[in-house]
Amino acid sequence: MGKPVGFARFWNQVRFFYKQSPLQKYGKQIENFFRQMRKRKPGSAEEFVWNVPIPTEMNPQNALDYAARLHLNAFLTSSSQLVFPTSENPAVSIILVLYNRAELTFQCLQSILASVKTSMEVVIYDNGSNDLTNSLLDRLENVVVIRGKENIGYVQAVNRAAEASQGTYLLLLNNDTQLISGAIETGIEDLESDPTIGGVGARLILPDGLLQEAGSIIWSDGSTQGYCRGKSAEHYEAMFLRTVDYCSAAFWLMRRNVFEQFGGFDEGFSPAYYEEVDLCSRMNQAGLRQVYDPRIVVLHYEFASSKSADAAIKLQVAHRTRFVSRNQNYLSQQFSKAPGNILAARTSHQRNRRILMIEDRIPHPELGSGFPRSNLMLHCLVELGYEVTLFAAVNFKENWNTAYRDIPHSVEIVQGQDAPSIADFLIERQNHYRAVIISRPHNMENINHILTNRPDLLSGTKLVYDAEAIFSIREIERLRLAGVNVSEQKRLEMLNAELQIAEKADSILAVSEGEAQLFRDLGKEVHVLSHAIPKPAYKPEISSRQGLLFVGAVHDVGSPNAKSLVWLCEEILPAIKAQSGRFPSMTIAGMMLEQTQAYCRTKQCNVLGRVDDLSEVYQSARVFVAPTQFAAGIPLKIIEAAAHGVPVVATSVLANQLGWTHGCELLVADSPEEFAVCCLKLQQNDTLWSNIQNEALRAVERDYSKSAILKSLQLVLTDVSEKSVENRVVKVA
Repeated sequence: MGKPVGFARFWNQVRFFYKQSPLQKYGKQIENFFRQMRKRKPGSAEEFVWNVPIPTEMNPQNALDYAARLHLNAFLTSSSQLVFPTSENPAVSIILVLYNRAELTFQCLQSILASVKTSMEVVIYDNGSNDLTNSLLDRLENVVVIRGKENIGYVQAVNRAAEASQGTYLLLLNNDTQLISGAIETGIEDLESDPTIGGVGARLILPDGLLQEAGSIIWSDGSTQGYCRGKSAEHYEAMFLRTVDYCSAAFWLMRRNVFEQFGGFDEGFSPAYYEEVDLCSRMNQAGLRQVYDPRIVVLHYEFASSKSADAAIKLQVAHRTRFVSRNQNYLSQQFSKAPGNILAARTSHQRNRRILMIEDRIPHPELGSGFPRSNLMLHCLVELGYEVTLFAAVNFKENWNTAYRDIPHSVEIVQGQDAPSIADFLIERQNHYRAVIISRPHNMENINHILTNRPDLLSGTKLVYDAEAIFSIREIERLRLAGVNVSEQKRLEMLNAELQIAEKADSILAVSEGEAQLFRDLGKEVHVLSHAIPKPAYKPEISSRQGLLFVGAVHDVGSPNAKSLVWLCEEILPAIKAQSGRFPSMTIAGMMLEQTQAYCRTKQCNVLGRVDDLSEVYQSARVFVAPTQFAAGIPLKIIEAAAHGVPVVATSVLANQLGWTHGCELLVADSPEEFAVCCLKLQQNDTLWSNIQNEALRAVERDYSKSAILKSLQLVLTDVSEKSVENRVVKVA
């Protein structure tokens, strides 16, 4: 029995393991509980609570087991009950099958109460438990409890519980799990998003904080493997949504009518193991996909329902033969079991449509600087059916909770401490991708250096250079404005040096027809991939608009946008005041340095800073100003403003990049006085304002549609040779 001696030493051990586990946030609560138990009186209820054997060997699992038993005993000595909400038409029925381990069931039930927000019912089938399970079940309210007289095993118990359920959705949940908030709601969202999804699985985390699995693989010999087992809980390979061969029934959410349609679990797999592999395979063959969603997080003890891990493994081996005999044709299409095939086998579809995209960082649109276009490219690649990996080249770790806020969840994002160097990554995944798309010249230079040392590294893989902008053009203009005389020879040298970066590329994506032609002159295959702007659902009338608007990100004081703001505040706004007699209403939006924001506020500007959705900002503005004097690529914010119906006054540099004409799609100004004249004309002349608005809208619809982006990507990827899966995987005799 447990003894009250050595509490400090024992608690230090328990606390250490809690801090290493996903449950660390509960550590303080457990510590307070232990300290209260320490004050127990002999013969009291507290004595019963404390009367739990202290583990002879301390490890994470034993520490958590011990704490769970103490929690359960404390609950049972109180007068408390677990009261579940009621619903006549529950959205989800949560199926729990029990056989002893009441302390784990108690934790599981608590996690359900704490985390599930949707309407639910809990259906429990108890397989004749002989521990404190019966006492626990007596303390539950509004729960369907089926008490079996004997242990009929997991498979039959699930089928009996499912027959008693009423929910639209069915969640099979192990009693040795704990749900993290939002798990069920996210799974339902997945199922409702696509009728071809048959089941949804979770990211399962073990007591030591490492992964049990992130989706699972079925090999051609009928054996199975949990993907990413033993890796850190937030390893980048486990953080993206994908279709998998099967999902563990530790957490497996599906439509109840689908479970019924397939006759539930095959009871030939009684008492347990391989039943979910079999049912997933039957669903897969019927065209119902299994989806792994890393946003669904579940803590799992694993094998807690069996007497030992060895016993569980023996059951798995025994049922494998039955599974193989029933699914020979299906298994013939699976990968052979080999370490070299794990990467290819982790996704059960799109096996020959894999694309790697290399960018500086995760391309959130608010970052500006070409990232909105990269974001759009990711979305379009996914829409075209490609399995996409994004490699964030800059060593900047973004929180996973925000990393996917505007990135498709099916994109694998390689970032953070677990991420290898780009060279090591390409070596690890040699021959895995059909094409590699590289954005920005410094990243292309890095790839050139790698290929110089390993020329065969991307053999058979199409190398695409995404020339988001030709930056030497911007630099030449910046030098000119600074008073530096750039000779024609120097200009050509700078330009050619940047163009030659693409020498090893098989194909090039250019942002405009003008920049595309510069690459074509070098004899390269070039496609124009500009940008796409969705048409706003609402375009306010002119009477509800007022003031001037500037939108742009400022990440350093020497950037084009930073220089534009200085010119705007120091010269253009005073010129408008001089001509009109009053200082204009000026709004500035965009992610920018604190010092830049503070500077603009001193110039009587309304500074909004970062705005995630600029629609209302655009729709309230009368005139958009773009006083950029040196730039490369395309001025996305002008296109966005025009798409929202805001007439634009811009420099000739930006107008030329777009190919737009003064007096047609926009007004052009290259001096403070010209800016003042054009802004005042658009504020005072409603007819001119409407004409510019309509011509710009036509230009946006013509040149910046999503269909054009999709077509460009299809063209650049169409000629990639179709390599068969067999050529890309390890064959095992």
